[in-house]
Amino acid sequence: MIKRLDASQWNRSAIFENYLDVDFPYINIGARVDVTGLLDHCRREGLSFYFALVFIACKTADRIENFHYRFDEEGPFRIEKNAPICTHLPKGEDLFVMLEGADTEDLRTFCLDLRKKADDPALRQTLNVEFRKDIINFSCLPWVDYSHFVRTIRKLGRDSNPKMSWGKYTTENGRTSLNLSVQVHHGLMDGFHVGR
Repeated sequence: MIKRLDASQWNRSAIFENYLDVDFPYINIGARVDVTGLLDHCRREGLSFYFALVFIACKTADRIENFHYRFDEEGPFRIEKNAPICTHLPKGEDLFVMLEGADTEDLRTFCLDLRKKADDPALRQTLNVEFRKDIINFSCLPWVDYSHFVRTIRKLGRDSNPKMSWGKYTTENGRTSLNLSVQVHHGLMDGFHVGR
């Protein structure tokens, strides 16, 4: 369900209009994030760390108002809830597939549902999934401890879905961390919102 935003009442109207016709209206912030507790929890519970991080990141985004903003040809609107879509590289293959996370408040249920989809080729989605405005795209490059990552944009200036990516995690002095990149349309949010 979407709710159209009234430009006369929306506090970002002027900023949104300013960035609407910019050649590259995106901000991409990369930051080192401590994931020690989540990794330990996943190991104890036998859950996929990747799927768990998708769950946590999407739930975090859902608590931040600006991550609900999108726009189309008719203008800006607010979605009710973000749907996580993540890439997955099946074992023994070199082409990734897309998996949609379940709409649940339970981490275990979410991770087990994605594991089932990852293990069953019939439940995977291709890249030709219908373009939706309610998704956050997630991906991971577990082979590289990168410092920054710019994601593919469906249509430059018109793609308003947030994108999150992270690389290989590393452990130092008993703490585990990874670089997390968040890419968003600047007309819909600022670095302040991404930082939260």
